[in-house]
Amino acid sequence: KPFRNSAGSALTYRLSERVGQIGAFISHNWSVQRYKKFIALSLHYSFDVAAATTLCSALLLGVVGAAFGVLPSTKFTGEKFPIYLHSRFCYAPVFLLLLFFSRSVAACFGYRGPMVFVDKICIHQTDDAIKTQGIRKLGAFIGHSNEMVILYSDVYLLKLWTVYEVACFLSLHPVRSMKVVPVFQAILFCIMLIGLYCWNLWQVLLFSMEGDKQIKVWACTQIMNCCFLIAYVFALRHVSRAFASIRQRLSNFTVRDCICACESDRPIVYRNIVALMKATGMVRISSGDDDALDVFDIMIRASLPQAFASAFSHFTFQYKHYLVLGFFGCRSSAFDAFGLLRGYAWRTVLSEALFCIVWTVAIWPLFIVSLEFWAARRLQWSGWSERLWIVTSTLLGTLLPATLISSGIAFLGAASHESDAALAALLAVHAALLAATLCTFAGCRGRLRLWGRRAPRPWGGAGGGDHSVYGGAEARSSDVEFSLIGHPLQGSGVGRQRTV
Repeated sequence: KPFRNSAGSALTYRLSERVGQIGAFISHNWSVQRYKKFIALSLHYSFDVAAATTLCSALLLGVVGAAFGVLPSTKFTGEKFPIYLHSRFCYAPVFLLLLFFSRSVAACFGYRGPMVFVDKICIHQTDDAIKTQGIRKLGAFIGHSNEMVILYSDVYLLKLWTVYEVACFLSLHPVRSMKVVPVFQAILFCIMLIGLYCWNLWQVLLFSMEGDKQIKVWACTQIMNCCFLIAYVFALRHVSRAFASIRQRLSNFTVRDCICACESDRPIVYRNIVALMKATGMVRISSGDDDALDVFDIMIRASLPQAFASAFSHFTFQYKHYLVLGFFGCRSSAFDAFGLLRGYAWRTVLSEALFCIVWTVAIWPLFIVSLEFWAARRLQWSGWSERLWIVTSTLLGTLLPATLISSGIAFLGAASHESDAALAALLAVHAALLAATLCTFAGCRGRLRLWGRRAPRPWGGAGGGDHSVYGGAEARSSDVEFSLIGHPLQGSGVGRQRTV
């Protein structure tokens, strides 16, 4: 509810409380719709809990239920192994419910989430005197925050207030304390999970058909799969172009071009920026406002590309997101392997279980990353040349290799039931795929950590000896009112996560 609009009242101000330390400073734009922020915050704060809870429940049901014949299952014509319907119908909805509502349910039992700063709640919106003081002391809130969570949107770097918040945070904290959560990535994740879940249900319906009808529907399904992949690549190209525009925007950034919803706030922000530049030693106390704003532009161009590198480089999602899409969306049949413990030879159980696991943790992530790789190429093309590139790269560069690998593994899996050599070859292929996945994601993670490392900055201490950056006091200059690490105002605090 607090994200519905920017209008606050004394009632919303009462949701805050005074604290000594803030868990996270939520930086966002009010022009972004509320549901997008809700999805992004849910993905940031509740993803790990929802994924771990759903996975543990799935494993428990798989062992206790499927292995001992407690849960209902069916075996369709032409299928060698039974299908457990709970694995196809339940896991993705349960994950989404936990993702969006687990913290609300926990709050009903007295659980207090992390303490966060939300401007509408923590700065009085109706009392002009307290509001002005809160705006001037915004640096104190940022200085006392352990991290900054940025709900990034297309307009984020165009807004004056959010750019100022980011610059202030980077002047006081290391880059690793900044968490960038693009709202469009969070929405894309949910759309993919729901789409893969529907595709999984369609597969169950397909298996239930018999004869020529099943063959015709199967052929239509494969055509639909290709169309879905091509549409996904188009969406990825839109994301890649957005990333390119972000880099271009940062390279040409100037604070004077930023938009301010309330133009009366612009002089206040400018004064805060000038005070920040002087307090951090970037410019001398005697420097003019224009010089301080020019230096601020240079700092933004140098610092923000490093700060945003981990969110806008290499992959659309983190590896854990690919695993959830695989386990609970595309490959929920992986949990059917537990049913093979009853009545099947150990070779059959081993080969099928390995195939399900490796497909989910290795083949699936590499498959999606391959789509992202081709989608990011030839961004300057348009029209029919772009369409031809997308279709060709998707079918020949991604779908064909994935089909050949899956078919080869399936062939080795069938042969491994009787042959030791085939079993050894199957294990070697699985090991190679796992190694390729580890090199792909762990290697890029190391490069991202290098890019996210903060470069040495000349403004790291007091400048000129006539003012102080740290120590709980304001900068010691009559024309600098920016409190860097000063204690938050009496009555101003941070709203709890449950209020977001």
